[in-house]
Amino acid sequence: MDLTKRTVEVVGIKLAPWEMDGKKGVTSELYRKVALDDRRNDGENRVIKGHCTAAIKVDEKLLRRIVHLPVPFWCELTEEEMSNGKTVQQVVVDLRPVDLAKPSKGNAAAAAA
Repeated sequence: MDLTKRTVEVVGIKLAPWEMDGKKGVTSELYRKVALDDRRNDGENRVIKGHCTAAIKVDEKLLRRIVHLPVPFWCELTEEEMSNGKTVQQVVVDLRPVDLAKPSKGNAAAAAA
């Protein structure tokens, strides 16, 4: 078992039940902040800057442990590399919040309401 750890900034959480063709399930993902690749900017015609998000699939039981937290926050992910024989992927096997961000004034007002 080869486990790796990394810390990511969680900017969103999605925990949503679904039903399609008689099958039921739950979409459980967290969204982490990722920097856009600005290495090829020329400053005029090609401008890339800022951040975007990347979804990470997480087991529903793990996600339910953090769904109550206000976003954004920093979270340590423990991942295991797994394969189905054709493709290799990182699977989140544990997560732990490490630093909760202070809410902005807009979020604080919404939380107080």
